[in-house]
Amino acid sequence: MAHGRHDPLQLYSAVFDSQETKSRFAVPINRGISGYVATSGKIMNIKDVYDDPRFNNAIDIKTGYRTKSMLCVPICGPENQKVIGVTTLINKLEMPYFTVEDEEVFMAFSVFCGLAIHKSLLMSSLKNHRNMLSVTMELMSYHVTSKPEEVHAFQASMERQGVQMQFDDLASPLFDAHDYHLNDALVYIMLQMFKDLGYPQKYEISDQKLLTYALTIRRNYRDNAYHNFTHAVAVSHAIYYLAKTGISRKYLEEIEEFSMLLAAFNHDIDHRGTNNAFQKSAHTALADFYSTSTMERHHFNHAMTILNTPHHNIFERLSPNEYQRCLKTFEHGILATDLALYFKNRKPTEALEGCYNKADSQHRELLRGLIMTCSDLSSMTKRWEGSQHTADQVYSEFFEQGDKERALGLPFSSPLMDRSNTSKIPKMQFEFYGAIVAPAFALLAKLVPEVQPLYDSVLANQSRWKVLMDSNVPYEIHQPSH
Repeated sequence: MAHGRHDPLQLYSAVFDSQETKSRFAVPINRGISGYVATSGKIMNIKDVYDDPRFNNAIDIKTGYRTKSMLCVPICGPENQKVIGVTTLINKLEMPYFTVEDEEVFMAFSVFCGLAIHKSLLMSSLKNHRNMLSVTMELMSYHVTSKPEEVHAFQASMERQGVQMQFDDLASPLFDAHDYHLNDALVYIMLQMFKDLGYPQKYEISDQKLLTYALTIRRNYRDNAYHNFTHAVAVSHAIYYLAKTGISRKYLEEIEEFSMLLAAFNHDIDHRGTNNAFQKSAHTALADFYSTSTMERHHFNHAMTILNTPHHNIFERLSPNEYQRCLKTFEHGILATDLALYFKNRKPTEALEGCYNKADSQHRELLRGLIMTCSDLSSMTKRWEGSQHTADQVYSEFFEQGDKERALGLPFSSPLMDRSNTSKIPKMQFEFYGAIVAPAFALLAKLVPEVQPLYDSVLANQSRWKVLMDSNVPYEIHQPSH
């Protein structure tokens, strides 16, 4: 029988006699009657094997057994009918040879053999994949998660520097995480947001676990010009602001706020500095694995991998019902940052104006999606200088993607990626505000009137881009420091 981890050019034969003893032999697959059946896929029913020149009598010589008649049937896999083995009967009792009826019965038996072997191979493959996954998870747990000594070192370093985990203006809508260039400060901003909202007490998250989790998330953001850890904290702050001021509680439930803050923190984790269009046109492994919302699905799955590593599951003290709701909202929040989903859900979200019902889970889901979109764009609501600087970071990353597209011989996924359009940034920004940013915040302000000041800030920044656009002064970006 040729299958499994054996040499595919050999047939391995297990011979049983009437006393239930057995012997094993290996012969080349191109020799003997069994070899012929294995290579041709044809049934062989031979009345006297010594009359057939293909018969290999080596086993008879070794065992002293005298083979007479033989019925040899191929075993085929259930998927592609490829021969994966051979079953053989020899020397039918009380008759000189095998009949046609024997062929039919034995063929049916070979089908069951094929299914059994196929299942055995699948189980073996599954076991191998599980072992590989286990090794991968072990490697990931060691290399990309924070360890206790790192957590202690972080705490000691902050104490030596005299850095206080306190940001008095954190609840202001103008607070901008991009103003803080030290990643340690960004971690403390994130910790303060969690603690200000009472989540560690509410959901029984220890300080040690929360810090370990935050440091691990930081480690898993790449050093991109824009889609980096700073952006994660900035988007998280937009969710924090709505929760801290009590705005979102009027429209959403507390556990949804908690899940959305976590979703914002993770929403671009392990971002590659390239968008979904690039993934598809470059036929990357991610695009092959995730056919829609490619990067967003990767972010969610990567975030879940971290949650499932030891000492990182900050959901573990939730009740089963809370856990299920958290995960659902967490996934929805990350996927909602795909602008393609924003456009898809825009009309049903617009239909909520004047009839929003907090008790309706579908209404809350649509609103959560819009809030995540606006939070992802929240840099457009900050002071002009900060908003402009963030735009410089965005275009620096876009141009790096465009350079990759050019090097790969791919068309630009958007004019925004073409470095030669640097002087057109004010125009491109003004149009981006008009097509996406302003309409999104206008819709949010209709559903949540308390955010009108954010929409006003968007319009003010859009007008500044228009001034630059109309000035015809060549625009230059300041390269961000990584």
